[in-house]
Amino acid sequence: MRIHDGADLALLRLSRPVQAEAVRLGTLDDVAEGDEVTIHGWGQTEQEEQSPLLKNAKLRVDDIAARDAYGGTAVDGTGINGVCAVGDSGGPMFAENGTQVGVLSTGTGKTCQYTHVGAFRDWIRSVAGV
Repeated sequence: MRIHDGADLALLRLSRPVQAEAVRLGTLDDVAEGDEVTIHGWGQTEQEEQSPLLKNAKLRVDDIAARDAYGGTAVDGTGINGVCAVGDSGGPMFAENGTQVGVLSTGTGKTCQYTHVGAFRDWIRSVAGV
């Protein structure tokens, strides 16, 4: 495992290959303030229980230069039809074009801060070789 020293971001190397469709990582240009993004997670439900099903919600992007829990560049969004919850950490944020633009760092119950994948593409490439 490699942990970024200035952002809420880590990469794991699996011991064997998996058969799965690759996710396209976003750039700084793939998300803008005012955009609608989709988030996914298995976090707490309204009943304060872990969801047995993968859930999704829409957020409106308020800030693309916010800060994650460790001071890294983040995308901040406000819930449209849901919000991130306890247990969603590490979950993805996808832009309208289908690229992954964020990884959940933290939230306030009304807003969510996702580490901005586009800001760390060089680090991801240097660690993962993609």
